[in-house]
Amino acid sequence: MKIKGFYLKYHYIIFPLLLPIVFYIYYNVCFKDKIKIVDKKLAEAKKQQELINLWGEKLKLEGELSALTVKFGGRIDYKWLMTIISEIAGREGIELTTVKPLPVKEMKFYKSLSVALSLEGSYHQIGKMVADMENAQYYLKVDKLTLSPEIKEKDGKRFRAMAKDGNTLLKCEMIVSTLIPSI
Repeated sequence: MKIKGFYLKYHYIIFPLLLPIVFYIYYNVCFKDKIKIVDKKLAEAKKQQELINLWGEKLKLEGELSALTVKFGGRIDYKWLMTIISEIAGREGIELTTVKPLPVKEMKFYKSLSVALSLEGSYHQIGKMVADMENAQYYLKVDKLTLSPEIKEKDGKRFRAMAKDGNTLLKCEMIVSTLIPSI
């Protein structure tokens, strides 16, 4: 049998078997390395995109954090807290009689700085002071507030004392606190 006769007799078996082998060899020689290179570049591009997204998120969170640090004090120091409180009290004409710093309470993500205050003023003055504390630039929280009228004696008679604005003078016991992030 000659080659031509052999081919004519068995070509329908040989051709389908040789065709996948030829395609496999061609694929491995020409495309496999190029596909690996493209896959590597695609993985690098995905990492770069993820890095860009994380960078943008970091900048956004830093902006939010800087906005929050304006609201909270940056250090554990009673001086700046007392400066804010005395400034607010001075605007309203309230007299601070006693100031007692309380121990710092440490929590997981922040520290609480508290001050016990005794002050004298009218109901309106104290109310304005509490409202000013709520609207202050820094975060201030009134934990405890107790009001009682100031009683004075003159010639054996008891009467209510008058505040600077003409209303009844009140004694006020107040605990004011603020938070200091420990990030």
